[in-house]
Amino acid sequence: MSRKIHYLIESILIVVILVLGGTLLKIHKKENEVVASIGEKEITRNEVQDKLSGKAFNTAVDNLINSSLIDQQFQKEKGKVTEKERLEQFPYVKLADSTKKNLSDKETSSFVDEYIKVKFLSEKYELISEDDLKGFLEEERSSFGTKVSMIKVIEGSHDKLSKLETRLNKGTKISSALKTLGLESHDEEVFSSYNEYGVDFSSMKKGEYAHHMGGSDHDDHSSHSTQHHLLYLEDTQDVNAKLFNMQENKDMIFNVYFSKNYNNVRIKLLNKLSNAYEIKK
Repeated sequence: MSRKIHYLIESILIVVILVLGGTLLKIHKKENEVVASIGEKEITRNEVQDKLSGKAFNTAVDNLINSSLIDQQFQKEKGKVTEKERLEQFPYVKLADSTKKNLSDKETSSFVDEYIKVKFLSEKYELISEDDLKGFLEEERSSFGTKVSMIKVIEGSHDKLSKLETRLNKGTKISSALKTLGLESHDEEVFSSYNEYGVDFSSMKKGEYAHHMGGSDHDDHSSHSTQHHLLYLEDTQDVNAKLFNMQENKDMIFNVYFSKNYNNVRIKLLNKLSNAYEIKK
């Protein structure tokens, strides 16, 4: 009986070994599959995978080291990230990275927290000078112009906004048309000639509108699956002198400068911190 069991186990093991051997052979063949050749030199799939995994691993290590440096120094300087500051800085965060759209998203929330920490430390160590801000102001003034426009932004499907346009063209007041169609709007103040919508409001008259397709780099208004915006011009005025006044509006100017130069300021901070900590890899 024991001999039969012995032969049975031996047979099963032989089958397992053969199956495993075949599988390993297939894996080996796949890993050594030639994916490219340069002259006599062949590049295998395995070489590509090694390169990819090495780069990804090293990048992940560097990212964790950088975040740890920022976090440790932030704690050392007794900094705090509050919900109020998250909400205040989030509009500027979106200037730094337009993919960050919702604070409830874990990745976005983590990015915002580090953004606030870098801002706190950059102010603490005066990484942004008065001359940096003044130079930035001059660039902004020449880029954005001297006019601002008050617009009403209505978001909806192509069909709904087309119906809204039809009513506006017939002379219906926008408030009445919005109510009839069940559309909501919000007000924004943007630079007339340079803004996130890519619309030049300086050439438009009060009461005119532009149809903008959100989330797209082209103007294919025939797409029915994408949310569109109707941008209704309510007024255009000269820029408030306070907007570009360093003494009266320094906090806002600093916030905008920081958001647009976030990556450079972060690198400058990390260079400073890497000299203050012993880093082993």
